[in-house]
Amino acid sequence: MTTKKVVLLPENLNLEQLLEAHPPHVRLWIENLKYIIGLISELPAYDHRLFATDEADDVLYIPLYSKLLKYKIRDYQHYLRYLVAVGVLECDKVYMVGFKSRAYRFTEPYRVKTVMEELTNPKLVRQTILENALDQLAHEQYPHLIRHFEGLEIDREQAQHYIDQLYEQESHSADHRVRQKAASRYSAYQTMINHLVLKTGKFRVDQSGHRFHSPLTNLKKELRNFLTFQGEPLVGIDLSCSQPYFSTILFRKEFYQPLGSTETMDLKQLPSDIQCLLTESIINAILVYTIDSNSNAPFPSPPCTLMCADSEITPLTSSHKQSELVYVNEAESSLVDGVKTFTDRISNGQFYEYLGQEVERITGRKVKSRQHLKDMVFSVLFSRNDEKRPFIVERKHVFEQVFPLIAENLKLLKSEDHRTLALLLQSIEAEVFLNRIVARITQERPEVPLFSIHDCLGTTEQNAEYVKHTMIEELKRSIGVVPDLKTEVWIPEDIDYVINAS
Repeated sequence: MTTKKVVLLPENLNLEQLLEAHPPHVRLWIENLKYIIGLISELPAYDHRLFATDEADDVLYIPLYSKLLKYKIRDYQHYLRYLVAVGVLECDKVYMVGFKSRAYRFTEPYRVKTVMEELTNPKLVRQTILENALDQLAHEQYPHLIRHFEGLEIDREQAQHYIDQLYEQESHSADHRVRQKAASRYSAYQTMINHLVLKTGKFRVDQSGHRFHSPLTNLKKELRNFLTFQGEPLVGIDLSCSQPYFSTILFRKEFYQPLGSTETMDLKQLPSDIQCLLTESIINAILVYTIDSNSNAPFPSPPCTLMCADSEITPLTSSHKQSELVYVNEAESSLVDGVKTFTDRISNGQFYEYLGQEVERITGRKVKSRQHLKDMVFSVLFSRNDEKRPFIVERKHVFEQVFPLIAENLKLLKSEDHRTLALLLQSIEAEVFLNRIVARITQERPEVPLFSIHDCLGTTEQNAEYVKHTMIEELKRSIGVVPDLKTEVWIPEDIDYVINAS
C-alpha cells in the first residue's frame, strides 16, 4: 500500500513563512495546503490544452471537483480562500451547478519551477473509492498491458536534464504565451516523470471513447527516449495520420450497413453507447457520401423526393432523365475519386504533402509547417460545425475546397453533436489496437512486452518486426486500407537538445 504522495510546489513558496506572516482565521494543516497546491501543479499534465498550439489562454485555470476534494479535505474551501487571499492562487469565479467547477491557477509570482515535497497523511495518500474502482476496471480489462510496467524504467537524471533545458528556453521565449506556460509545462513534465519513477501512475479505461490510459499516455514524446524495459531500449511503432486513417472507414457503406459476417470493422462491432450516437436519420444522410467498397462505386443517391419540394415532383421527360443521369454519374465519380485520393494519400504516407500542395495552390500562400496542416485536419475533425473563430473557419474552408465530399461527410457526423466524430474515431482505434492487435499478440506471444499509447505500440527491439507485421495485418483487415507505419528507436541519442520553444 502507498504510504506517501509526492506533490510539486512552486520553488519560491515557503508555506511556514506564509502562515506566520498571514495567520489564517481558522486552523489550517500545512499538508492539506500542500495537497491543494500540488493539484494545481499536477492536473495540467492531463489537460491537452496546455500543449495545444491553438490555445488562447496564457495560463490555464484548473477546475477542482468539489466532491472529490471534500473526500480528502472536509473543509477544503477554507484552504482555497486562504490561498487566494494571500495571493498564491487566483480563481476564475465561474461556477455552474452540474456543468462547471470553479477553477484556479497560480498568480504571476508563483509561475516558476517546482520542487518535490512528500505527504504522509493517510487520507491524502490513499485512493478514493472511485479511483480504486476505475483502477480495478483497467486491470480486469487489460492486465496484459499493465503487467509489463513493472519492468519499465525511465532515466530520471537524463529526463530531468531535458525538461530543465526545455524550461530555460521556454521561459525566455520571445512568445509571451510560451513564457507564461513554461512553468505549468515544467510541472506537467515533472509529474509524468515522477509517475514512472515512483510507480504511482494510474491505469484507466475511459468510458467515452473506450481508450486505455496509462502513465505513458500523456508522456511528452521526447521523454520516451529515456525509457527502457529491463535495461533494454524500446522501439515505438506508430500509425501515421491515425485519425484520418481511421476516418476512411466512415466513407464506406458497409460500415453503416454490414453485408454479413466480415472481419472489416462496422458500427455494430463498437460499444452500444457509441452505436447510439448515430441516429437512423443521420446514417441515411451519411450514406449519400459513402462508397460501396466491393464495387468501388458509391451508394446510390437518395430519391429526388427527399431533396425536392412537393411542387417540384413532376414526371421527367427522357431528356430530363438523361441530364439527371449525367449529373448523378458525375457526382458519383467525384465521390469515388475524392475518397480514393484521400485514402491513397494516407496509405502511401503522402497525405500531408498532398494537402500542403493543394492548400498552397488554392490560397497562393506558402504552408508554414507540417504542424499547421495537422492543425487544419484536427479543426475539420473535431471543431463544431458552427465554429466562429476566424482561423478555424478559414482552415475548414480551405480543406473543403481540397476534399469537398469528404468534408460534407464529416460535417454530417457532427451535425447533432460535434463530439460524435471524435468518439467514433477513438472507439474504432481502441477496438483495433486493444481488442485486435494487442489481443492477438498477447495470445500468440504473451511474453512480448507491449506498451500501448493509443495509436502507437512500444516493445523491445527484438520483437519490433513481429509487432509491426501484426499491426499491418490487423489494421488492413479491420479498416480495409494498408497502413503507413513509422518505426522509431527510443534512445537518448535521438533527443534534439536544440529545442524550439514554441
